[in-house]
Amino acid sequence: EELGDVLYQVIFHSDLAANTPGEDFTIEDVAAHMTAKMIARHPHVFGDAVAKEAMNIQSADDVVAVWDNLKATEKPHRTSVLDGIPQGMPALALADKLVGRAEKVGVPIDQGPDATLAAAGAHAPSSFTTEAELGTHLLGLVAAARAAGLDPERALRTILRELQDGIRAIETEAVS
Repeated sequence: EELGDVLYQVIFHSDLAANTPGEDFTIEDVAAHMTAKMIARHPHVFGDAVAKEAMNIQSADDVVAVWDNLKATEKPHRTSVLDGIPQGMPALALADKLVGRAEKVGVPIDQGPDATLAAAGAHAPSSFTTEAELGTHLLGLVAAARAAGLDPERALRTILRELQDGIRAIETEAVS
């Protein structure tokens, strides 16, 4: 049902554009652009044998590295790994995205247990083995924040801004 809603939006907006002066693109244009984009970003799948061998892809990590390089070539105006991340995302989704980008530039993220949590007998972050355990821990953190009169969304966003500043500083140092 949800995929149908997404498909409807693509068809609807394509039809609007096809009938709006100055827009002039159709559903066929959308499909052609998407096809070209997928082929260009996946040369290990769609490229010829020589191109595939030249890339020397041995693992999924190699595929991701090729993808990142191709995407960077397509978007030369992006000068930071943070460019293109919507800041309006919910804080937890933004945190997940930023941690992934931080890993790409070698910014360490503290994953060790907080001394207060450890003293209280709470799970150390590295001990989570299921999403249920993680979810329970996250819910507990939100409840504790609420009890203390703190805004967990704002608290996380504040730390995320600091993380972004740190990432940009490392990128600036690397360019210098």
